[in-house]
Amino acid sequence: MLHTLTRRQLLVLKSMAQGAANKQIAYDLNISETTVKSHVSAILKKLGVHNRIQAVVGVTNIDFDRYLKR
Repeated sequence: MLHTLTRRQLLVLKSMAQGAANKQIAYDLNISETTVKSHVSAILKKLGVHNRIQAVVGVTNIDFDRYLKR
């Protein structure tokens, strides 16, 4: 499932997994909070989950750096 995410979506998901809020993610990635919300929605849809918690729980043991190097 993670292979369907774009690089930016992976970065957003990684930040979500670290507990960052949308505002912090936007600041860290130098994008708008609205863009973060769009990425979060796309992530939830692609992962087939209904909320952030479900998304994060499903990726707790993921090596994001491995996916980001592709």
